[in-house]
Amino acid sequence: MTSVYAMFGQTGAGVINFYADGTSIDPLLIVNFASGTVSRYGLGADEIFVADNVTITGSQIVDTLSEEQFSFSFANLAKLSGSTNWTDGFTTTAAFTSSAIVTVKPVPEPATIALLGFGVLSLVRRKKHA
Repeated sequence: MTSVYAMFGQTGAGVINFYADGTSIDPLLIVNFASGTVSRYGLGADEIFVADNVTITGSQIVDTLSEEQFSFSFANLAKLSGSTNWTDGFTTTAAFTSSAIVTVKPVPEPATIALLGFGVLSLVRRKKHA
């Protein structure tokens, strides 16, 4: 397949938001990138985009992320219905890949909190009786 348009090379910064079905507020996932590279024909895809300097945030991210990475690929490109021009837009099948190192915030277990509470209570009782 030969390309019918030329949109390859370096890109500028961008943001990609992922929402729950039927909503466009409070993104579940936000991918910010400083730049990226669009290339042709990679691993069975028509187009591949790889982002640089990525940060991933969103309402569903509760832990700390580091070394975030993000890429996506397109296949099955088709012009919009009734359109004869690619610049009007197009539809495609997209596959997204992301990765990050997750640092989990430690949460004390209930038994530890209970033991600390009993220790404080015993110190308070000891002071009252002394």
